[in-house]
Amino acid sequence: MVDRRSWGPLSTLWGAVVTLTALGGLQLLWRAAVALPLLGACFFQSATPRLVPLPPQEPTWSAEVVLNTQKADGTTVAVITKIDEDWQYDDPCGILATALHRCEGTVTYRVTLQDWQTHTHYVWAFVSPYGDFGLHVGERAVFLWHKTVAYQYNKCRSQQAVSSAYCSYDLLNAFQSDYDVLPIADSAKVDSIRSQKR
Repeated sequence: MVDRRSWGPLSTLWGAVVTLTALGGLQLLWRAAVALPLLGACFFQSATPRLVPLPPQEPTWSAEVVLNTQKADGTTVAVITKIDEDWQYDDPCGILATALHRCEGTVTYRVTLQDWQTHTHYVWAFVSPYGDFGLHVGERAVFLWHKTVAYQYNKCRSQQAVSSAYCSYDLLNAFQSDYDVLPIADSAKVDSIRSQKR
């Protein structure tokens, strides 16, 4: 008979395996091997921007702000009535990238604007998962938006898992910078700049 005590830590590991096998523990080990990664994924918080309500900031009217105002595809003085997450256009990160805080995707919000003539406008915001999101319900401002190509990442990922299919996209009205949300006091200046464009 072999003296297993000379095996050191291996003897205790072997003893544990033999004991678990005798008690039907292989099934328990299998369940643990499957359950532990799933439980670990639950503890990793997905990357989401911090919601920090900020009032519109008065810009220094540099050439960049003027050019952004001229190139906007639409503008309105309005109030935000609703903000919804829109997972269809989210560019999600995997579990490992989330756990390592290396997510480079975007989180998408659909912002509902109500202007003074009771027209409703939908504008999308694509936010870095580690950034701040300053828009909030009840915010009144001059809003500018730009036509932006937005890929339907949620649909694309499921299609591309099966084949190398084409990725669908939509052309959305979207905020592209902080200069797209201006104080209401700047509405006359925005109208003046945009009328020069025509």
